[in-house]
Amino acid sequence: MGGGSADAAATLLACDALWNSGLSREELAHLAAELGADVPFSLLGGTAVGLGVGDELSPALAKAQMDWVLVCADYGLSTPEVFHTLDRLRTTEGLDIPEPLEVDAKILQALRDGNPDALSKVLINDLQRASIELARNCGTP
Repeated sequence: MGGGSADAAATLLACDALWNSGLSREELAHLAAELGADVPFSLLGGTAVGLGVGDELSPALAKAQMDWVLVCADYGLSTPEVFHTLDRLRTTEGLDIPEPLEVDAKILQALRDGNPDALSKVLINDLQRASIELARNCGTP
């Protein structure tokens, strides 16, 4: 997340202000979701939990600021290709989609406690497995 999605959210807010459109937060969020699944997160800001494709957001109470280190490769992956790979893995390897989709209470508790160690143990990135499949050296030291 970030990059183009953050740019799209900033542009949406700038256009709203420039043209005095008077759109509500809900209307802006709807437009943001049409631009991309993670654009609403950049629009909302702060700590939030997301469901669906990431566009169903709820602010989350976080006790402390948590800093994370992200290490980026010198190459990128095609977003559609990552999602196609995820779909294939779900079919061929039986990767489950939890139903009903809901936020794990342990995630919310770790955020409330300001406990990054507990949070790191319960966070899941559904796209990680597909990304590693596409970039074999991804996820290895």
